[in-house]
Amino acid sequence: MPERILITDEYTPSESERRLYDLLYAYINQPVKKAFPEMNQYDLALQLLSLQSSSTAAILQTIKGVIKRLKAMPDAQNELSQWREMQTVAESIQLDAKAEKLLTALKLGFALMKKCGAAKKAVIFTESAETQKMLYALLRDDYQVAEYNGSTDYSAIQAFKAGGEILLTTDNGAKGFNLEDAAFVIHYDLLYNTLKMEQRIDRCHRLGQDNDVLS
Repeated sequence: MPERILITDEYTPSESERRLYDLLYAYINQPVKKAFPEMNQYDLALQLLSLQSSSTAAILQTIKGVIKRLKAMPDAQNELSQWREMQTVAESIQLDAKAEKLLTALKLGFALMKKCGAAKKAVIFTESAETQKMLYALLRDDYQVAEYNGSTDYSAIQAFKAGGEILLTTDNGAKGFNLEDAAFVIHYDLLYNTLKMEQRIDRCHRLGQDNDVLS
């Protein structure tokens, strides 16, 4: 059986990304939160900070939703101004540090695939559909990219297998598909559940795979 080559590539958030994190964290820790009156602090932190760690695009969608909700609430001006500041910071971020790192990782990974005789194919897993959309816009000019997000339309999977270079998929793509044509798996969003991480890799690291799989 081919081996699994496991690499973790760290990145450093930009100053604006750190500023957005600080604003979110300060909000999570304040005693009164009109936008989330019934959610406990731990669950809210898990929700908001995991969205930001996925992408600015993902957290920005939530920020806009919270602002819309607060506008309809009485006596919510102070909290509304907090979220508007978050929106301003988020919209100032042109390219996430993680996305910039991805561009470099793809070039290095594809160069390694070519050296090893593997196909120029990569499967990129995200948790957020908004992150998926952002990555599609980022990558489509340089690569043949297909998107799959769990629908019953499997044309994206078929297009990737037939001649695509990158498959962008949510974790719905980690279930039931045979993607042994690819030997390059990227976990753009890491998971708390390591078993699900294994399922992602197993889409490519399976019978019929002729190459070591870079994860």
